[in-house]
Amino acid sequence: MLLAAGLSWGLSGCWDQLPMANRASALALAVTKAAPHELRFTFYFPNPTVTVSSISNIATEHEFYTSTAIAPALGLAFRQVQSQITRDLYLGQLEDIMISSDLTTQDLAGLINAYNRIGVVPKMVYLVGTLNRRASLPVNLQEPVPTVYFTKYFDCRSCQPVFLARREWKVWDDFETPGVSPVIPFGVSPTQIDRLLVYPHRGRPVLMTRAETLGWGLLTNHVVKDTLGIHVPGGQIVVNNVTDVAVSHMAVVHGRLVVSARIRAIGDIAGWPETVPLTTATLKRAERRTEAAIIRDCLEAVDFANRTHTDPFGFTRDYLFRHPTQDLRYEKSRGMIWPITLTVTVTAHIPITGVTS
Repeated sequence: MLLAAGLSWGLSGCWDQLPMANRASALALAVTKAAPHELRFTFYFPNPTVTVSSISNIATEHEFYTSTAIAPALGLAFRQVQSQITRDLYLGQLEDIMISSDLTTQDLAGLINAYNRIGVVPKMVYLVGTLNRRASLPVNLQEPVPTVYFTKYFDCRSCQPVFLARREWKVWDDFETPGVSPVIPFGVSPTQIDRLLVYPHRGRPVLMTRAETLGWGLLTNHVVKDTLGIHVPGGQIVVNNVTDVAVSHMAVVHGRLVVSARIRAIGDIAGWPETVPLTTATLKRAERRTEAAIIRDCLEAVDFANRTHTDPFGFTRDYLFRHPTQDLRYEKSRGMIWPITLTVTVTAHIPITGVTS
């Protein structure tokens, strides 16, 4: 009887509950550069005074309140903020970490390594790169409490042409993994997260263009629903819902990483010029032009990698995984990125089913 009573008391959970008045649940964290060896950590908390009846009248900037700490590491910032708010800082509901684009690769590596070591924070948070000094957190009015818009964007696979969701633990398995130039999505606004920040071995990240980002997505199987405009005599053909499957093979030849990629893409016709007859021949020409557009984006992405001395595709990592004897050579030149030579073959298919002229 004593054992049963003890178990029922210990497992009930009522004796160790923390009242919400004594807890502050951060939904987002913004990290910017403060000094050469200091970072500014800004935690965003939902305003507890916001109710269903008042949310339509409250200003967007008042939906959240913030607490900021300047510290060299996340753990120190955690303790500072907890002391400032005189509550238990709870990160179990943290959804997004916004990384300022002025943080270097070393800053981001230290942040992520610290984040992985702290047991009080979830490991499934999203990372997104932002402008150096974001004045306020982009939010969307929701009921009964505000919801960070970035998370909604990442959870929607049809909201962007390239699936850019990057969970914290997926950016680096280990910072010293060879051949990896980590990437995180970049957004100047909640609805324009269509590019990548690429982190070299050292220094500040480099921003891809949209075409380079699409090329990256095509080569790494991250394209979800791209839309291509194909110019033809007589007008423009629009191909949407473009998806692809890419298979790549790597070899090192004379100090260059030679990549042979085969891409199979499929899409639907969304627009066809009225003056162009829809025949098998014209459809084949549209497929060839689609293939050329895909090749162009892939080559632009590889040109970006060679120009910035990065490997956002992970080609070097894949090659070393299949050729472990090369690891010793790589270890002697930590951070070495082989120049990439790409040969890409694209086969595009546009089904004619359901198309009317």
